[in-house]
Amino acid sequence: MASSAAGCVVIVGSGVIGRSWAMLFASGGFQVKLYDIEQQQIRNALENIRKEMKLLEQAGSLKGSLSVEEQLSLISGCPNIQEAVEGAMHIQYGHSSLLHWPLHPRSTKETGSWTPKS
Repeated sequence: MASSAAGCVVIVGSGVIGRSWAMLFASGGFQVKLYDIEQQQIRNALENIRKEMKLLEQAGSLKGSLSVEEQLSLISGCPNIQEAVEGAMHIQYGHSSLLHWPLHPRSTKETGSWTPKS
């Protein structure tokens, strides 16, 4: 499992793409914070992720070596962007999130990600 001391991964946007990124990073053992401007969207996303991971487990298609519960414990929601990015090792965002997220000079439109310098 990735060390939480190294910081977390922040996902900006909790739609289909954001939920998929959250599941992928959690499968690798990373602590994930899911941010959205709509708190209800975050709650819906966390519930959807739980359901999807259970289905993947039942189908034998769950990624990573961690159990569903271990992966789910790594994903949380955060309704405040400043709190979400505090101490982040990586920020992942979808292109539609750019409507609400000013581009940082070190961000890339092509990958939709930003990694703070150490």
